[in-house]
Amino acid sequence: MKDCRLRLVLGIALLLLTAAARGAEPIDFYLLRGDSNLSVLLDLSTVLSAGRVSRMQEGIDLVLDYQLALTRPRRVWGSTTVARTEGIMTIGYRIVTGDYHLATPEMGGTEDRRFGSLAKLHRFLADSIVVELATSAEPDSLARYVLKVKLTCISLTDFNLAPGDSTGTSADSPVRYLFRQFLSLTGYGRQEYSTQSRPFALSELPRK
Repeated sequence: MKDCRLRLVLGIALLLLTAAARGAEPIDFYLLRGDSNLSVLLDLSTVLSAGRVSRMQEGIDLVLDYQLALTRPRRVWGSTTVARTEGIMTIGYRIVTGDYHLATPEMGGTEDRRFGSLAKLHRFLADSIVVELATSAEPDSLARYVLKVKLTCISLTDFNLAPGDSTGTSADSPVRYLFRQFLSLTGYGRQEYSTQSRPFALSELPRK
């Protein structure tokens, strides 16, 4: 009887580990250097999973919150942050028009990008998200750097609000406040991914 229970527990654990491995979505990026900045081309197309697309088509927008940090490893321990930047974008689907839209704070409400098909949105997320990081180091510097990338995917419901939302808890109903605390503690509706580059010198990167 104990052997059966042990096999059952091991089987469930294996299924969970397998599911977690399948759910891992890599963040691809490419690096180019300029005279005083580093350009990072992010490939965020992998976030368009079947589940997320289905939720968007049901009216639940998807928020992508990304953070980039260029660090310089210390000789003994830890690292120093040389440059840091972050950004946020909202992707949604409009049932009436049948198109997808992508908005960022920089674009403004009247300048949202619109895509007539999922393939066009996928292509844009794959090759058109360029983030600039300022660097003060000389291009031929022998110093080594590491780029760290963090991405948070958020299904934007009425309760699961994106970072930067200005709604205060003082105006929330007790149920809404408790649910927001539940989201904060459990991370429900949010999924985080992170990756980093190998150590590199700026002189190793191709010019843009």
